[in-house]
Amino acid sequence: MKLNEREEFIIKTLKVVRFASVKYLSDVTYTSPSSIRRDLTRLENAGIVKRSYGGVSLVDEEEIVPPIFMRKDKNRSQKRAIARNASSLIKDGMTIILDGSTTAFYMLNHIAERKDITVITNSLLTATTATEYGIKVYSTGGYSENGSPVLIGSYAEETLQKLTADICFISSSSLSNDGDVTDINEHENKLRKIIMERVKVKVLLLDNSKKGKLSTHVLCKLSDFDYYFNED
Repeated sequence: MKLNEREEFIIKTLKVVRFASVKYLSDVTYTSPSSIRRDLTRLENAGIVKRSYGGVSLVDEEEIVPPIFMRKDKNRSQKRAIARNASSLIKDGMTIILDGSTTAFYMLNHIAERKDITVITNSLLTATTATEYGIKVYSTGGYSENGSPVLIGSYAEETLQKLTADICFISSSSLSNDGDVTDINEHENKLRKIIMERVKVKVLLLDNSKKGKLSTHVLCKLSDFDYYFNED
């Protein structure tokens, strides 16, 4: 989903006023209420806003993962740097699991430089891009929630439990000062736990914006990973 100019303005407005009525948004954008309602429906379906009687507000960041079209471009240069550093672990002939994170997505450019690589992923975006690079790819299947291209659920879990791989590259929402790796999405976290059980080498990719934070669902300890790459 690509935001139009008015939808971007609505999001910026809600960051300031926190809650707004359709009439208020209609007045400040000089747009009809019906057009605003259509915008809000799109934003709600994408998981960006939540509507209630009388108005609308932004979804709490701790309640839901931002849609990937917003996440992929956030800290892009840092994520590319992390992927470049982590690519030293990739060898010809490997089977690699990439989770649904945008940081793992940036590994594809480096994976494509190797020969006879197989990628397993629960990300539709990663899977599609891998095919464009000519990489052999397995999709886990599963279902999509709130318009996200990241697949979750029992079908994805069962697929991963039937596969093994040489290495995985995964990310998460937060890394606490005590070394707890945590996430805000329960379903993706469950998949990451399965991924870590199915590989020989576990690699965490995490940009510095996520350090020193704690989210709801615990994945593991930082020490459970074989390698940890950040921007430093």
